[in-house]
Amino acid sequence: MQSLTGSLFGFCASNNRDVIRCNHDHTKNLKEGSLFAYQDWESKHGIYKTDLLQMGANHMWFANHNDEDVIHHEYFNPFPVETMTLMLTAIKCCIDEWITGVKEDIKF
Repeated sequence: MQSLTGSLFGFCASNNRDVIRCNHDHTKNLKEGSLFAYQDWESKHGIYKTDLLQMGANHMWFANHNDEDVIHHEYFNPFPVETMTLMLTAIKCCIDEWITGVKEDIKF
């Protein structure tokens, strides 16, 4: 989820103070009211419909014909709430890695 989160939300690695401040402000905005969970976080539209959830699920469980969902589709229809919660928690953790404005690994 780290690479997906960074690129989707537009975080930039830089030593430039303006970029660092922008990254920091962006993390605070995304976390306020869990805006990161919205399809359109600026207008608060489409809760739990962010492209990041679908991209993460595709990468993790649907990437090829040997993946878990393809083999054990009965566990993913409907998509488990617990799995959605885990993915949202992972996304929040990935956003937290940018809280200082510079990406830093943190414990999940």
